[in-house]
Amino acid sequence: GMNAPLIGRYGITISSGGTINLGRFKDPRATLRDARLLKGMNAPLIGRYGITISSGGTINLGRFKDPRATLRDARDNKVVVPPDYGNTANKPIPATRGGDVSSASLSYDQLKKQLLQSGKLFEDPEFPPNDKSLYFSQRPPKQIEWLRPHEICPNPEFITGGASRFDVRQGELGDCWLLAAIACLSMNQKLFEQIVAIDQSFTKEYCGLFRFHFWNYGEWKEVVIDDRLPTYHKSLVYIHSTDTNEFWSALLEKAYAKLCGSYEALKGGTTSEALEDFTGGIAEMFDLKKDTPPNLLQVMLKSQELGSLMACSIQADPNKYEARLPNGLIMGHAYSITSVKMLDISIPNKTGKIPLVRVRNPWGDESEWKGAWSDKSKEWSLISPEQRQQLGLTFDDDGEFW
Repeated sequence: GMNAPLIGRYGITISSGGTINLGRFKDPRATLRDARLLKGMNAPLIGRYGITISSGGTINLGRFKDPRATLRDARDNKVVVPPDYGNTANKPIPATRGGDVSSASLSYDQLKKQLLQSGKLFEDPEFPPNDKSLYFSQRPPKQIEWLRPHEICPNPEFITGGASRFDVRQGELGDCWLLAAIACLSMNQKLFEQIVAIDQSFTKEYCGLFRFHFWNYGEWKEVVIDDRLPTYHKSLVYIHSTDTNEFWSALLEKAYAKLCGSYEALKGGTTSEALEDFTGGIAEMFDLKKDTPPNLLQVMLKSQELGSLMACSIQADPNKYEARLPNGLIMGHAYSITSVKMLDISIPNKTGKIPLVRVRNPWGDESEWKGAWSDKSKEWSLISPEQRQQLGLTFDDDGEFW
């Protein structure tokens, strides 16, 4: 008889007769600061969202709309669990069409061997180039053409000159939360290679087959895709690199969309979710208006030293999508934190250190911070030319700013 929405990220409710466990991680204390209020509930969430309830219960996926879409978008969907579902609440409601998604139960290596022997390019039957792979609630607003990279440009490359945060520019999809995480990921080579197999290419043993790895339901999952990408007038519609012949970021986004059910499933989310899927770790969130730790700067400096991934955002304006503040920042928009520094400053009669944080907007354009220490602001005269050079300071319209 409980009707108890989890505050914040989950909004889970169940009807009478069901039992549900609100555990997102191995350690239920991790993000379940609210769950301790809900007594008598015993049925662990498997992995990320693998919600389970006992027989005869009904669960509301209050946050999402299509259970195929990793539950990220369904607001009104109600999943009814039949009475014969089981008595022990040990089966998850399916949340994705992903998992080990090698076609026809073949491994990546088996698929690749078959394709190379046949001379054919891979066509993924589980994520075909059609409207259903793009949207689950509507038709595409424009005529999309699915093209392979060599049909988009003459000399495509998987990665050019090493992965960079500038390889991640947002397209027409509202998945800034994901792009902020991808940009962070590109700055940690060890973690990056855990997700992205960097030996993939469009030349050596090319067969239109690519693979990526994500942490999903408590284990690493391999997601296999073909390289047909959504385009409009031969330009990528969604994520793209500053280098127009580089495609790792667009293919990574496609693999994650497959795991989640569709590209539309990526519209709206939190960067912490993506960071967890890219690392298998637990994200910690700080609300700077409520529970800012007194040693936050030290936490950030140490996190950077240890190779942790960091991001930030501003609460959305409920009345306006991506409202722009006078200082240039965007509400309801995710940013990557790409550096934290303590800089020496010197002004007449005073010297000392000042903490600075470098932030990147995944739009990758001139939409940047306009306040102190912004591009070309007078504050940069307070530090030495040597420090400016050490920072690699540039004032480009690339979405990155201090």
